[in-house]
This record gives sequence, C-alpha cells and structure tokens, in this order.
Amino acid sequence: MVFVLFGVCAVSIDVHGLDEAQKFISSLGVTTKTILSESLNQLATKTKNNAIDDITKELNLSASFVKPKFIIEKSNAKRLIAKIRSKKKGLVLSHFDPIASFIGNNRSAGVSVKVKKQRKTMKRAFMFRGKNGKNLIAIRTGKAKKAIKVLYGPSTSQAFDTFSDSLEKQAFTDFDVIFNQELDRLL
Repeated sequence: MVFVLFGVCAVSIDVHGLDEAQKFISSLGVTTKTILSESLNQLATKTKNNAIDDITKELNLSASFVKPKFIIEKSNAKRLIAKIRSKKKGLVLSHFDPIASFIGNNRSAGVSVKVKKQRKTMKRAFMFRGKNGKNLIAIRTGKAKKAIKVLYGPSTSQAFDTFSDSLEKQAFTDFDVIFNQELDRLL
C-alpha cells in the first residue's frame, strides 16, 4: 500500500503483484521501494501542478503567485509517503484586482474585486495602506477610527481542498503511467 497525502486528504494506491515485481526489479540492482519512491515524488509534482492549474482557472490568481504556496514533502525508500500541502494563510481581498470607486471629495463609493470570473462591487468597502505597506480592503464596524474589519478572499488551501476529489481520481491514473515509465527507464 502506497500513500500520497493531499492537504488533509489522503490518497491510497494499492499495488498488486509487488512480490513478483520486486524479485524482477532487484535483479536489475534497484529496489522496488526506490522505484515506488521515485514514482511517488513524480506523482506529487504532477498533482501539485494540476492543483495550481485548477486553482488559477477557478480563482483570479496567477500561477506565479499560487506556486510558492504549495509545499511537497518527498518520499524516500524508507518512507513511501509523498505529501502535498498548501499554506493555510488567508488571502486579503486586495490580491484579487481591486478597483476603488469614488464620489465627490474623495468619498469612497466602494471597491470592486474579481475573485472568480465576474467582478463584484462592495459598496461599503474602502481601500487603505496597512502597517506592512500593502493595500488592504476593509469595511467599518463602528464609529471609531480603528473600528474596521479587513476582508479576505478564498485561500489557496481552501481552493486545494475543493479540488482534492478530482485530483485524487487523476492521481490513480497518473501513478500507473508514472510507475510504468520508471520501470521502462530502468530496462
């Protein structure tokens, strides 16, 4: 049994006939676990790339922004588990193409953002520069100057979780192809 972990989801791939394959592969001077480990690492990279493609199609984020949000823990011959995780840090709405609208004397008329395919306007929202120098989008929660709530959009880890079922199905077919390519490479 071989495992590939996605975020909080786990994909298990059952390998049949491993004893016979192990005898044949060891005659080549390579252990079965080494081939499985190589295959798992390639599968993890391919699945990460598929996840990035799915997320950038669904959300208005660039691949160069999403890619560093993923971490791969590689498999080795002693530990046949490859893990793909996405950082659980939230994304402020200002990452989603904000456009501020004004009326009169610099009075905010709202902010529009494009999180998915369609742009939406939040009439009570306004933009300001945070302590770290980044633009943020917020709404007022009271009359005091600091009574504001910074708004967040969907994070990469949330999007990753929504695609985990389709990624798991694809991983089953990809593993078979990758494992056979590794065997062919050794022959």
